[in-house]
Amino acid sequence: MIKVYDDLFDKKFLVETSHFLTFQETWTANNTYWSPLDKRTWPYSLVGSYLIMGHAYFSSSTNYTDNSPLTSQLLNTFNHISKQTKEKIILNSIDANLQFKGMNTTFHVDGRDDQIAFIWMLSYFDVDKNDGGEFIHKPTNTRIPFVNGRIIQMTASDLHRGMAFTKDHTPRISIKFTTTLGKK
Repeated sequence: MIKVYDDLFDKKFLVETSHFLTFQETWTANNTYWSPLDKRTWPYSLVGSYLIMGHAYFSSSTNYTDNSPLTSQLLNTFNHISKQTKEKIILNSIDANLQFKGMNTTFHVDGRDDQIAFIWMLSYFDVDKNDGGEFIHKPTNTRIPFVNGRIIQMTASDLHRGMAFTKDHTPRISIKFTTTLGKK
């Protein structure tokens, strides 16, 4: 299952959010998502088939909430996405990726079969359709172009990958909201 939503957010909101993520947020080269295709080291999973910048904002399973000024805004963003998509979902986690040219991911999954992932594409910089940044959804062999503010909804266990921009010094940001179906 895959769905694409555009035009859910004001342009000013996208600029403010992507500006904070680009110029103020703290990023760590710690993102080696678990995947059936990954070859990772043990026990800390520090080396995998790719390594990109990551940031965790929220996890319901560990009762973790990051103290970033952006965390409450992302929780509100999730509520807006939930209302707009009309899905009855419960938030499990919020994580972010930041990629520069050459930091393409390998095919990976973001969760289980009973989870839904919402991927929010962001960039502070202007990019056009020739600058890359596509989202590739393996089960449907779909290549979804990068559009600032776009939301991609899919089953969290679907194999996919995020392509970095081909433009030098231009970060591609994605925020992942992982959810489970449930009563609101």
